[in-house]
Amino acid sequence: MAKEFEIGELIWAKMKKYPFWPGEITEPPPGSKLPKKPQHYVFFFGSDNCAWIPDENIVPHSEKMLLSCSKCKSIQFQKAVDKIRKEGLIFKKKGKKKENDEEEISVLEEINVKLSKVSQSVTMYVKSIGTKESKIKYETAKKQYFKKFQKKSENRYITRIHKKTRKHFVTFKNKNTISTEDQPKNTISTEDQPKESHPTQFHCVAINRLLEDFSHPSLDSKNIEATNKKIGFIGLGMMGRRIVRNIIDSGHSVTVWNQTLSKCEEFVKSGAAQAFTPADLVAECDITFSCVSGTEAVKSLVFRDDGIIRGLHKSQSLIKGYVDLSTVDPGTSEELASAIINSGGKFLEAPVSGSMLEANSGSLLVLAAGDFELFNYCESCFFAMSTNAYYLSTVVGSGSKMNLLLSMFLGSTYTALAEALALIERCGLSPANFLEFLDNSPLSCRTFINNGQTILSRDFSNNTSLNYLQKNLNMALVLGDVCEQPMLLSAATNERYKQARRLPFLNPDVSQVYWETE
Repeated sequence: MAKEFEIGELIWAKMKKYPFWPGEITEPPPGSKLPKKPQHYVFFFGSDNCAWIPDENIVPHSEKMLLSCSKCKSIQFQKAVDKIRKEGLIFKKKGKKKENDEEEISVLEEINVKLSKVSQSVTMYVKSIGTKESKIKYETAKKQYFKKFQKKSENRYITRIHKKTRKHFVTFKNKNTISTEDQPKNTISTEDQPKESHPTQFHCVAINRLLEDFSHPSLDSKNIEATNKKIGFIGLGMMGRRIVRNIIDSGHSVTVWNQTLSKCEEFVKSGAAQAFTPADLVAECDITFSCVSGTEAVKSLVFRDDGIIRGLHKSQSLIKGYVDLSTVDPGTSEELASAIINSGGKFLEAPVSGSMLEANSGSLLVLAAGDFELFNYCESCFFAMSTNAYYLSTVVGSGSKMNLLLSMFLGSTYTALAEALALIERCGLSPANFLEFLDNSPLSCRTFINNGQTILSRDFSNNTSLNYLQKNLNMALVLGDVCEQPMLLSAATNERYKQARRLPFLNPDVSQVYWETE
């Protein structure tokens, strides 16, 4: 017999391989098929995921359930428990008020009936007054904003570096005018650096390069003048080894380290030196880049006994720079920055965005925040690994947030493309024609076309990691929860990715989400 649960009711639900988890009954997505068996659509607190759960795996929220879960140490689970505690307190208050004020509610219902009979002309008059007042407030606020914006826009600047590493200083004075002044080659004036950190004062420096063919490395066309700084690189995984290869090939002096030491041999043969601990690498190099997967791996690298902090303590007389290319949540990035700076180093978060193909060709996107001087020192390295490298702010966390949101957007569009191709095949139309039309439309995008061609060829080589993208999407949902921003589309996409990860593929590519749409 089906259980009766109301929308918004607090419950505990159980999925396979998971304990009972706090959540609430919510509305299913529009157009979703109702299951044959008695089930309810559940929103899980903490993870911000939704799923259909059989009624036999759902129980109402109670103090007994709270007591039974107190031994669980999962951070995400504890967040979910805290959430349902707060919601439960609010629900109790509402319940008591409902029991004590039944007479008052009946009176209010009578008042509502009478109010509904008020003439429409009076209602429209009241609405028009509110509209005029809101328009006046809006226009006043808009004028004040643009006055501040025009003053602050005078401090904005973008440095563009072209194929011959020629720089141009660009100042945005207003919306319609741009003035440019040539700057000396390979120099950045100290007057151009941001003097203070303020969330509303946005400084953006871009290292840009035009590149037509992304299928092959094109370091020769960059004319890179390598820095005289000693570069260290930690993390020789799928993305890291492609990045460090471009840095070495561009003429930099590089020392490498990896948890699996045998992975360093390839780069030692190419002229790189090898360190035996992260601390030794930091002590030897001026700037250390790290590119590892996962928050725990990043923290371990910094705080382990022979890690980054230890290396900084060995080099107290010298200022060292640490650049994190990994994708982590903003809180972790802030924690790392605090530890590095307190140990006498300089910190720059610079998460990279792009596929393996773009990493091979040195065509990634870098979104950096933190120490601006360190960003300048890394210019030639960024030029080797990326087409565009942006300095967003002195506020650490800005780069992480922007990178997660970009990854969230890409994840949603990949799913939309997979569903479109699946429907096209069901309709008996040509998917190849669809991709051709897409390529010649205003929505033309190299990334989407490549992804679509991968789906059609059924060659799901790992170009864009499904696991990596799903983790990023989950971190973006957590960020949305912190900001109290509804993320319905992204949450649905995350569920689709989690289903795709269950398919029996080794190192699945994001294109394999197509199998879940068929």
